[in-house]
Amino acid sequence: MSTIYPRAIRFADLWATDHHQMVDEVYAADIHMESMCKLDHAPVESNADLHDLEKRLAELVPQHRHELVRVIAGSQHACLETTVLSSLTGEYAPACVWWWMADNGQVGEEVGFFDWERRSADSHRSHGYVPPYDAALCSHAEALVDALRRGELGSRLAPDCVVEDVGIGPCELGLGPVEVQEVVVAGSVVAVLFVVRDDRSLWRGTVVLTARADGQVISVRCYGDPSTARTFDAIDPGMKLDRVPSRTN
Repeated sequence: MSTIYPRAIRFADLWATDHHQMVDEVYAADIHMESMCKLDHAPVESNADLHDLEKRLAELVPQHRHELVRVIAGSQHACLETTVLSSLTGEYAPACVWWWMADNGQVGEEVGFFDWERRSADSHRSHGYVPPYDAALCSHAEALVDALRRGELGSRLAPDCVVEDVGIGPCELGLGPVEVQEVVVAGSVVAVLFVVRDDRSLWRGTVVLTARADGQVISVRCYGDPSTARTFDAIDPGMKLDRVPSRTN
């Protein structure tokens, strides 16, 4: 089992009790952290910057905690789906983060999605649909990623597939061709970080797919959408928008 799993559990545990200890224990001192969708925001570039960010988040989401939904982990990188809860207000919102691990076992880089505007008092809406987990490794992962890259994922969806904007609800799969930046596979689950660009703008998102043994997709969970696109001159220069994807593992 990937060593990322206990790190993810510790991340969720500490975020609810002492977010400053969480920063020091989970993240590398030179952490590079980007927003998945807010491409005009400057990345976090240090442990000190992250302490400041966590202080602001604690004010935005009082008495906050992460509830892990799924951790899709390889050996050195992972995609975490979580729900953020404010215990004070009883509101929930979805979150999704990508981790790349540093040599010391802490998180060296992160790309994260969190939109408190998607919050709801309905925990089921915020959580969305998550199929039962199948530990058998998805033998169709490469074909599914290729279909996503070509804008042909729709041809791989099972008739009863649930496609949703996580935290909002069911939606149409409107993705055309994408540039795949990162992939991680765990059992029947395939998570893909991607960008979509035209001649003047770019947006970034994540889809988390669950496939049956026959390669048909039964769940597509989407984070990010074209409304988050930014023109090239508006994107912060610290964003790593051309990262080379690792091997699927």
